[in-house]
Amino acid sequence: MELTVYKVYGQALYDAAVELEKVDEIEKETEQISIIFQREKEFYGLLTDPSLSVAKKKNLLKNVFEGRISTESLSFLYILSDKGRLHNYKDILKEFVRLRKEAEGFADGIVYSAKPVN
Repeated sequence: MELTVYKVYGQALYDAAVELEKVDEIEKETEQISIIFQREKEFYGLLTDPSLSVAKKKNLLKNVFEGRISTESLSFLYILSDKGRLHNYKDILKEFVRLRKEAEGFADGIVYSAKPVN
């Protein structure tokens, strides 16, 4: 189950971003949020602590992000908090980016060559 959770949420976020025509904006915001979570480990620890109530987590999210990110990105954080999935945030973001690249015709790969490639 854990292996597919990030795919489900990543797909949902991507689909919503496409529908709202805000793919660029939401991708930039989610990447910035990810950087904040990486830098502020105590803050992220609070948000992923199962002993802290969802209401308190959502209040923290509101205090930090309201007015700084789109309502869509904030709502997505609320959903992840409600479902206890904030600990999957990094993988969800990776799936979102993968889906965007795929939609634009890009794919990651490894190139093997007998001669140097520039």
